[in-house]
Parts: sequence; structure tokens; C-alpha cells
Amino acid sequence: VETDSLRLKQVILNLGRNAAKFVESGFIRFRATAVDGKLEISVEDSGPGVPEEKQKDLFRRYQSSLDSLGQGTGIGLNLCKTLIDLIGGNIFLDSTYNSGVAESPGARFVIRLDAPVSIDNPLSMSQRSGDSLQDESEGPGGFHLGIAGSNILPLHFNVLFVDDDRMLRKLFGRGIKKVAPEWTIHEAASGETAIQLVDE
Repeated sequence: VETDSLRLKQVILNLGRNAAKFVESGFIRFRATAVDGKLEISVEDSGPGVPEEKQKDLFRRYQSSLDSLGQGTGIGLNLCKTLIDLIGGNIFLDSTYNSGVAESPGARFVIRLDAPVSIDNPLSMSQRSGDSLQDESEGPGGFHLGIAGSNILPLHFNVLFVDDDRMLRKLFGRGIKKVAPEWTIHEAASGETAIQLVDE
């Protein structure tokens, strides 16, 4: 699918980071599926969920805490919606979702992109993993990554991932290794460290 990969990545990482803050047991799942020829990405978890009375204002810029745990004012969700709007997509909370974990209803955020999905190359990611790309694990789960504008993954590639969140760095690296085991992954917790790695 051809889209703004940087903005899409920002949204997915933000949703994953939000979920990771509140899931004490169970799972976080990242899925990517072709629905009616269009890409649908979802982030679902077994956290405390969003109370029904809060759902209608979920993407407003300012609001009261989203749940009894003090989940924040939702400014991050408003930013997610703004970024998805900019790339011509739609983001929403699946109000019918239930995690199946006792006393943890969970939440499922869905991103639908208007850009068509092209699956026509024998080396495409989707044919490696089936039409529905998904991964799950106990605790923060893995996710599948693509290269915007191309379904072909290079055999060898050097990747530098920079983020001050150690869990996100491990999550990213594990996701990459699942679809491109020959790639070399480098991690940096700061811009300064990243520059040092590049200079080396």
C-alpha cells in the first residue's frame, strides 16, 4: 500500500505505547488485513478498556481522564486522528470488542486506509504470512512491517531504530526479525547515540 509511512508509523507506535502502559496481563496484538481491497490495521489489548460514556469523546483534543486508572487526557489520540485524517484514512474504537480476559474488557483501535492494497508478487509479505498479517504474544506483541510503495523486502538491510523506550525498541526489532531475519538491527536510545552508531 502506498501511503505516508512516517505518519502511519507514528500512529501505530503511539497506540502500542498507550496499550503497553495499562496492560498488566494478557496481550497486545497488532494486525494488518486487506478488507475489500483496502488496508485495515488494528491494535487490540487486554487492558482496562474505555468506559462507554467516554467513547463518544475519545478523539477530542481535551477531555477528562479516560478511565479510573488516570489514562490521560487523550491528546495523543487526537493527534493520531489528525495524522490519519491527513493521509486520507479513518481511525475509530471498536465498541463491540472484548478481549476475553476476565475483568479486562480491553480496547481495539482500528485504522482503515483508503489506499488500495497490491498483493501480486510471490515474495510479498502477505504471501509469506497469509492474507491476514498478525502476531500475538504474552505481553506486548509483535507487528509486521512493510515498505511503502513496494511489496518486496530486500534480503539484506541495515536498520537503525531510535527511541528512548526500551520496550518499543525490542518490540520493533522482534517484529523486523519475524519478516526479515537476515536484516541487521541496531538500537539507540537517543539521537546522540544514533549519530555515534552512524559514524562508526
